[in-house]
Amino acid sequence: MDWIDRLFQLCRDSFELMFVIGFLVAFTESFFSPLPLLGIVITNSVLLGFFPGLIASTLGSVLGSTLLFYICKEIGNIRFINKIKTNQVDKIIEWVRVQGFLPMTISYSCPFIPGFLVTIAAGISKKSITKYFPGMLCGKVIMFSVASYIGYDLKGFLTSPLKIAIVALIVGVSLFIGRKLSKTMEMRELNKVYI
Repeated sequence: MDWIDRLFQLCRDSFELMFVIGFLVAFTESFFSPLPLLGIVITNSVLLGFFPGLIASTLGSVLGSTLLFYICKEIGNIRFINKIKTNQVDKIIEWVRVQGFLPMTISYSCPFIPGFLVTIAAGISKKSITKYFPGMLCGKVIMFSVASYIGYDLKGFLTSPLKIAIVALIVGVSLFIGRKLSKTMEMRELNKVYI
């Protein structure tokens, strides 16, 4: 038990170690869904501060989801995957494959939709990274920004209309930037096809 106390003391004294642990926990959640993602994001914002907590959570989760996407994309043709496919699973995979930016963003910004299942379905469906990444990134930034902002100052958020307006602004700016990123990536992909 003494080593646990020393570890907690080390984390309390080392911002960098707390940042790395926050990053790794968010990264791990991409592969292991039972970890409470919103709890991780809020904890990071409380322990590290709003922006460092948001950055640690976002980087960890986005990198983890992108790695999981590529892994699922590679193993999508394995016989085991083909055996577990049913009509219902095929319908979900097909739905994810054809969806564009906005449905992907909504899927990742809603905390009650398990993002790792959307990531697995997107990878297995062979969805292109240019269609997957902008929606996933924007959805996570929206959800993490709101959760970090609320977790960092819950009382202030509940009592200040200005803070609610700031959250709405963050959501709007994230959607705008995400759409621009999505269109830019799609145009680059089209230009590669025609060159």
